[in-house]
Amino acid sequence: MYKKIFIILILLSGASCSMINEPPSIFAGMENKAPDGTPTFRTGWKSGCETGLKVSGNTHYKIVHSFEFDPEKIENDEYNEAWYLGFDHCRWHVSSWQRRGGM
Repeated sequence: MYKKIFIILILLSGASCSMINEPPSIFAGMENKAPDGTPTFRTGWKSGCETGLKVSGNTHYKIVHSFEFDPEKIENDEYNEAWYLGFDHCRWHVSSWQRRGGM
């Protein structure tokens, strides 16, 4: 009897082990999924998306993501447009995911 209980406890404790270093993110890599465009556009998208995830996400997103904006491209209209598009896109997705009860 005790042997069966011991085996069950060992199996259950082994099943609870995990090697996740950080919480998984449904948006992992989202900032790299920029629409087709020039390298400047894609850089702006990535920076904007990264910032959108940080601004609108929960504590996990605030820790993992960062504010990004290239000050050297402040006068570049293409970069700025892509930055705002990426920011809005990723901000909207992370906000809607959290409202539905996601991470």
